[in-house]
Amino acid sequence: LINMPIQQMLLGSGASVDRIYVDDIFSTYLWKGTGGNQTHNNGLDLSTEGGMVWIKARTALASVLTDTVRGTTKQLQTEVNNGELTSSARLTAFNTNGFTTGSEELVGENGTDFSSWSFRKTEKFFDIQTWNGNLTSGRTISHNLGCIPGLVIVKRNNGYANWAIYHRDLGTDKVLFLNTNAAETQSNAYWNNTSPTNSVITLGD
Repeated sequence: LINMPIQQMLLGSGASVDRIYVDDIFSTYLWKGTGGNQTHNNGLDLSTEGGMVWIKARTALASVLTDTVRGTTKQLQTEVNNGELTSSARLTAFNTNGFTTGSEELVGENGTDFSSWSFRKTEKFFDIQTWNGNLTSGRTISHNLGCIPGLVIVKRNNGYANWAIYHRDLGTDKVLFLNTNAAETQSNAYWNNTSPTNSVITLGD
């Protein structure tokens, strides 16, 4: 994930380089629900560095996203267009080596198999930004990736709206919706037909 030319590695001053590996910033973790609290040690420092955990039962449609920006009591579900839900019994803590889940059925139903995907906030990998919409084409939103995003997912969290997805292979005049099975839609209303940069994304109206 760090683009370091081999010339720099061979001709450097000899100072040590702190390398970042996928295991340091991303984790797939599985467990079986018990109907109670469970601590999941996936090796990621989410409480200090920040990030997001995506949890899904392996035999059901519903999934739950919780991030460190909105906090442990606020969740979004990817299969619907609803705004955020509030619960203190789903993801209950971000830890220095993973996270803790509660007893609620979407994360801990007894005997149910669960999968999780955790993303640690890291330059050139993953970032979270929030803003208040203003229906203005060409508005820019700053990010901290330090590189051009390949994927952007946007969700209104205080009301109903589709999950809007930008991907560099689709281009800036198309959008996908995470909560539907629809094909790509031609529209400039989402990304204003403007490519993201290493510091901002551009929104439509």
